[in-house]
Amino acid sequence: MDKHRFIWIDILRGISMLLIVYGHIIIHCDKLGELTKYIVSFHVPIFFMISGFVFSLNEKLSYKEYIWKKFKRVMIPYFIFGFLFLIPFALLGNGIGAILNRENEVNVFKNIFGIFYGNGHDGLLRQNSSLWFLPCIFITQQFFYFVEKLSLKYKKRIQIYIGASCITLILGFISYSIPHTRLPWGIDVAIVLSFFFAIGKILNILYENWKNNKNTIVIAIVLLIIGFLVGMYNTDISCMNHEYGNYWLFAISALSTSIGLVFIMQRFNKNKIIEYIGNNTIGILVFHKLVIVLFQTKLGIISTNLLHGNIFIQIFLSLLVLIMSVASCFIPIIIIKKYFPILLGERRKAKNGRINNSNHTYL
Repeated sequence: MDKHRFIWIDILRGISMLLIVYGHIIIHCDKLGELTKYIVSFHVPIFFMISGFVFSLNEKLSYKEYIWKKFKRVMIPYFIFGFLFLIPFALLGNGIGAILNRENEVNVFKNIFGIFYGNGHDGLLRQNSSLWFLPCIFITQQFFYFVEKLSLKYKKRIQIYIGASCITLILGFISYSIPHTRLPWGIDVAIVLSFFFAIGKILNILYENWKNNKNTIVIAIVLLIIGFLVGMYNTDISCMNHEYGNYWLFAISALSTSIGLVFIMQRFNKNKIIEYIGNNTIGILVFHKLVIVLFQTKLGIISTNLLHGNIFIQIFLSLLVLIMSVASCFIPIIIIKKYFPILLGERRKAKNGRINNSNHTYL
């Protein structure tokens, strides 16, 4: 994918990462509930759509080689930071998890079980609930290895991916509609979000047909309006908790908004800061909550105003926290990339100083 790198995809992924971080900030701001509702209606699905767009596979790559490659990229960081974040969780307590008012529960067995179970529901992964995303995308990638193999074998890529999108859309509805014990590694959530992954691949296959179409901006605006209206009509969404309100409204709103943003952002080819954020999403996903929790729980009147101040103060403080939390992530990211790149699923620089291509692979 690096040989034909889409700069606008990096920018879009950076924006999507900023929205995820911002959603984690404002979810507890009592005056910004409607903004939170809109952002969470699509910010995870668009990540899966982006991952599907850039997904590619060497036809000769065996499944054993593929799964090990993805495990190193995604799951090694997951397990390492799942254990390491038990330390700040024990020190900082409630704010690390998704629920601020829940009592701190440093239960060694439950916390370790949560890491291996790979879900952020029911108090699991409270040391860093954002980590749920990694095993979920890993499971999705395994499914699409076989979809891609089929598409390459039978030379009917668009038909096979359209079929995959329809199958995952229906299976997602069944998974959501039938009460069940939450599955390990977010398998049930992966079924739902695989629909967006498939749509992303379809957009990639058809890219040459729509990238220069003058009507894409008009279509994008219409899609964004539809996504907003339908998303706001639906109830609150939480992909981590496998909660989508009305499933079909969720699918329509997330799909419309995500495609609308893809159509708009493919016209942008330069923004170094956002592009850099888009190339470091695993590190930001892992570290961003440490600063957020300080602002939400440990800074007295600042924390109080962030959570319960008037709307203007909440907007100002939440944007300030967004900037500070993302900027602070680059301190550990730069250090880790230099000395321990495997912690972020990357390889060391080659002796000539060039970065190995694997450093720029996508989730």
